[in-house]
Amino acid sequence: MKGETLGAFLLALMIFSFSISLIPLSYLSYGSSGEIVRLGKNDVEVHMDFGILELSETNESEPYALIRGSVSSKEGKVEGSIGSVSLYIPEGWEGSVRVSVRYGIVILNGSRMGELNVKMNLGLVQGEMVALKRVLIDIGSGTVSLMLRVQEGSGVMVKLDCDRSYLRYDGGSLRGEGVEMMLWEGRPLLQVYVKANVAELNIIRMKG
Repeated sequence: MKGETLGAFLLALMIFSFSISLIPLSYLSYGSSGEIVRLGKNDVEVHMDFGILELSETNESEPYALIRGSVSSKEGKVEGSIGSVSLYIPEGWEGSVRVSVRYGIVILNGSRMGELNVKMNLGLVQGEMVALKRVLIDIGSGTVSLMLRVQEGSGVMVKLDCDRSYLRYDGGSLRGEGVEMMLWEGRPLLQVYVKANVAELNIIRMKG
């Protein structure tokens, strides 16, 4: 990573940490009960200025969210200025989740979805998920650490636009500033695009 880029990235992280420290703990506290909102069967959108989003699986038939802080929900959209959102995705759900957070963290706990689209100015995306169609992550300044599980027989196209990236997959690994390659031919085709300062991506084909 170039010295100028690293310096700017570290400065951005310092500003981010300071900004988060100014948020009243009552907004982000996991100790508060929060509010459960039903999101219907359609695609889900989350828009926040500052916040934490966590995605997990549920045995419910439709997506729902537990929201805390200055956050509200309307017609399948969760919107707010400062808060935390715990989003629960049904098993086998093939919809899409679109996330727009200016400063924050997105945590993935193994949920399956058709598409994940994350846009952030500054932050972190980490965890694991089952991806079917598209994974699009665009972070102005930040880090991505992600394990993607894909269906056996699926094709996978990967593009990493980063200062530093590390890709591991069944059959090999690549390290460098950027990566663009077709890992496997097949249908359906999974498209993966990550833009961040640093990205570590591990892609695993599921059996059966």
